[in-house]
Amino acid sequence: MKNKMTCVVLDDEPGSLNLLVHYVKNHPQLELLQSFTYSIEAMAWLRENKVDLLITDIDMDEIDGIDLVHSLIRKPLVILCTGHPEFSLRAHEVSPVDFLIKPIRYDSFMNAVEKAALRLGKHWKIEGKRKLTSNFVVEVETGHLVRLDVEDIKYIEAKENNVIINCLSYSVTTRNTLKNLLTLLPGDDFMQVHRSFAVALALIYKLKEGSLLLMDVNEEIPLGSKYAQHVRDYIADMNLKRASTRES
Repeated sequence: MKNKMTCVVLDDEPGSLNLLVHYVKNHPQLELLQSFTYSIEAMAWLRENKVDLLITDIDMDEIDGIDLVHSLIRKPLVILCTGHPEFSLRAHEVSPVDFLIKPIRYDSFMNAVEKAALRLGKHWKIEGKRKLTSNFVVEVETGHLVRLDVEDIKYIEAKENNVIINCLSYSVTTRNTLKNLLTLLPGDDFMQVHRSFAVALALIYKLKEGSLLLMDVNEEIPLGSKYAQHVRDYIADMNLKRASTRES
């Protein structure tokens, strides 16, 4: 597709890099050319190659993302990412398309990419774009009501008589059952993978014997034998859809 926007991703934190790469690969109008964990390697590549968009972390050991952009004669559009909001004071130096605070939400990423596309004069019509505004309310242990954004949820764990909802940067515990909670969530976005666990499908990146790995989650999530084939079928179906998108 000629209208695609080429992209390079740089982050020295493997979890954050994997999440960004996942977002890029699942965007139908983005083409990932390279991903880097070392800023010196990224700098060398960018000096020799042309790319439309650079998505980069700021705080890195070798050279920070802002200084890297300064060093380039041929500058791409830039989306800056960081876990340190104070870097916003320097971000204006390179006129970024957007400034994203980690952990990076999918809707924030999508909005930033659309801003970049507009700067390049690209007008995209994305079929089946996910609804990003869904949220729901749960009652936590203290009796207070908490509103959760569906996009924040990584995985859900049933423990005794409670359910722990693990989100991007926090978790909440509610007296409920996993079965009941799953009825409140979009079925296309979440799947039960074990009698005590359900996960956000978009975050699955590795399937192992008896467990699976999620992006930006350190621990392995148990995979029950009765759910394993369902998960494999989902991954196979997603791979077919991505291959079809690339061919078109």
